[in-house]
Amino acid sequence: MRAHIEMQTQENLEAGMAPDEARHAALRQFGWAESIKETCRDQRGVSWLESFIQDARYAVRMLWKNPGFTAAVVATMALAVGATTVIYSFVHAILLRSLPYDSPHRIVQVWVKEGAETDRGAISLTDFADWKEQNRVFDSLAFYQAASFNLSGVAEAKRIRGARVSEEFFRVFRAQPVLGRTFQAEEDRAGGGTVGLVSYGLWQSALGGQASALGKVLRLDGRSVTVIGVMPAQFSFPAQTELWVPFAAPAEEFTLHRHDRFSLAVARLAPGVAIERAQTDMDAVAHRLAQQYPATNRDRGVRLVGLHADLVRDIRPALLILFGSVALVLGIACANVANLLLARTVARQRELAVRTALGADRGRVIRQLLTESVLLALVGGAFGVFLAYGGIDLFRMIAPAGVPRLQEVRLDVPVLCFSFGLSLLTGLLFGTVPAFQAVSGDLNGQLRDRGTAGAGASLARNGLVVAEVSLSMLLLIGAALLVKSLLLLEHVRPGFDPQAVVSVELHLPEAAYPGGAQRIVFSQKLLERLTTLSAGKTQAALVRFEPFGGRGVAVWFAVEGRSTGEAGQQPTTMYNAVTGTYFQIMGIPLLRGRSFTEQDTPDRPGVVLINDTFARRWFPNEDPMGRRMRIEAQGDKLFSVVGIVGDTHQRSLASSAETQIYLPYAQLPKPDVALVARAQSGTAQAAALVRQAIRQVDVDLPIGEVRTLGILIGKSVAEERFRTWLLASLALLAVVLAGVGIYGLLAYAVKQRTHEFGIRMALGAQRRDVLTLVLGQGMRLALAGIGIGLAAALALTRVMSGLLYAVKPTDPLTFVDVSMLLAGFALLACWLPARRAARAEPMAALRHE
Repeated sequence: MRAHIEMQTQENLEAGMAPDEARHAALRQFGWAESIKETCRDQRGVSWLESFIQDARYAVRMLWKNPGFTAAVVATMALAVGATTVIYSFVHAILLRSLPYDSPHRIVQVWVKEGAETDRGAISLTDFADWKEQNRVFDSLAFYQAASFNLSGVAEAKRIRGARVSEEFFRVFRAQPVLGRTFQAEEDRAGGGTVGLVSYGLWQSALGGQASALGKVLRLDGRSVTVIGVMPAQFSFPAQTELWVPFAAPAEEFTLHRHDRFSLAVARLAPGVAIERAQTDMDAVAHRLAQQYPATNRDRGVRLVGLHADLVRDIRPALLILFGSVALVLGIACANVANLLLARTVARQRELAVRTALGADRGRVIRQLLTESVLLALVGGAFGVFLAYGGIDLFRMIAPAGVPRLQEVRLDVPVLCFSFGLSLLTGLLFGTVPAFQAVSGDLNGQLRDRGTAGAGASLARNGLVVAEVSLSMLLLIGAALLVKSLLLLEHVRPGFDPQAVVSVELHLPEAAYPGGAQRIVFSQKLLERLTTLSAGKTQAALVRFEPFGGRGVAVWFAVEGRSTGEAGQQPTTMYNAVTGTYFQIMGIPLLRGRSFTEQDTPDRPGVVLINDTFARRWFPNEDPMGRRMRIEAQGDKLFSVVGIVGDTHQRSLASSAETQIYLPYAQLPKPDVALVARAQSGTAQAAALVRQAIRQVDVDLPIGEVRTLGILIGKSVAEERFRTWLLASLALLAVVLAGVGIYGLLAYAVKQRTHEFGIRMALGAQRRDVLTLVLGQGMRLALAGIGIGLAAALALTRVMSGLLYAVKPTDPLTFVDVSMLLAGFALLACWLPARRAARAEPMAALRHE
């Protein structure tokens, strides 16, 4: 073959080709495999490809002859690579992958910024109109408002997630429907919002996935909406939206009520405009509005954030910490495998020395050992990918629902390429030290030696164990801090008794319940029906915003007799509207005064209850009982304080109790409410009774999920529990790997020093002396690793401060407890080989080869 290539090369030269061109043309003529071999052929006539194949075959034979060693390395790498692949799949899908829109880097979320307190506030339609008119940096600008609707006109009435959007909304994303069209300008005006677009999922589940769905009339909250389009499967903004309708706000909404802020805005940057320039332009617009409308826009600015960065802002720190943690686990695994390879290399040093003496150069020996390590890593990586396939599905199931882009997490081509590259890199990393250690010694000494480690190998193995322990220490401290934080958070008292209480959200459609009178009648009938069905054993009440339901609104108020700020500058508080038995059902204590009664009707004087925090905040040196106040959106009506109730956590256990006011539901009958019920017979029967009572009062009213308050509270800490569980699992894996590393090192050392121990005991040493000697060797390494890990933790755990509740990142008790725990685990890992060394018989040890 080589002669044929040379002859063809000569013919190509005679035909006028350049030398390089003639050579490559000849090689191509005889096939790429031969081409590669010839171009890689060394001076001895053996190609690098053939050499690699020989190394790979020899590596497979050697590893097959040592199944225990091979299984240990493959299992270690499978666990490490599998865990890393799972976490990376989340990082890639959530943080690295672009949003599924045209030029997503040009889409920005537009927030209102108010001083140093709020940088993610909602906007008013009036401010939006000014932004749209005065900006010079946006290609398109739209506002939207998340909503939910009662959907009927399909097989089964249900509650769906939706959004009210302005006409330019889909233009911002450059999103086109797979069927139909988007909104037109005239449909986004008052009275024109009778059309809607449905998501791909809703089209498939409720409309049969047929093209005939276009033009179908749905009933949303009792009004007719015609389907004009179906959005692509990948389009879902805001998250989990199933239906979009035009905002269709009256024209006066864009010129009045500048202080009413309840919408959000999103924009697409104009071509050639960077976000920094856009921010400067919008700062100038906000400054002009502040000068023109000081009463409402003073200290109010605009903040632009890339849409992708805004979506992942809450999950990003936790994901990065988890990815860093799994990288530490991978480092520990590499150190463990490197130690195993060092031990194996020492045992093979005579074999490697013979190969060198017979003519193999040092580079060939290094290449052979690296081939073995890379092969081990790739096999371990393959098993790791298999583990990751199931691990990703498991983690998606247990991940909190609020994680953005969770449905996009999968084992795709980029993740597989990452796993392959990671396996290849780790194989080179943990194989490099043993490979160079194998060729660094004296050849004659290695030929005479019987497989004992030199000083360099021992130092490397000791250093790797210290590194393993220090990395494990760092991970364990991080996990312990999160566990302590989660335990403290879960023991926070919410201010009410959630046991045996169920709740369900209800939305009374405007068509069936157009006014407050009809809603009040509905509430009375529902509560009476539930009492009748349960024979008086179930207590129930209505509440505007159920605790931990993810909803809540702040309103401004003005105490009578006090000077009030200008419009938009008044103090605010959280508010709620409840029926009279709510506090009794929830176990919220009445501290002073009275609760609401049936006499607190719309035609009677307004009454209000305040919580203890409100009383201390706004009436620190006076009696609040009987004081009157005006409340936003209630006109000039005055509400008298008739009672003070205990504080409750409404939205989060982590935040301190907020100021809160309560109004009688009869005096503020809103269509969006929740029913809470406590039954003596248990939550399952209470849930069934609630559904039955609602069906008997209004058969067409969609019923949401009936949940216990315990489940709602659990969901509020689901993200904290998820990341704590993950980090604790990684820390446990790291500690086990570190323990195995210490055990492996000492077990190998005991085997190598068996002859020495026999001499010591023959000369009078006691078994406890040998035990102490081995324990001391292992514990010195462990304590060194613990010390280094403590120093690293003091420096690095500060990045976790935003993830902790009531725990300092340098909590001394946690550091001490973790140090003692890891020291105890290390002592156990040292004890087993030390005991084996102490039990050795002197004569048997002296005969040991």
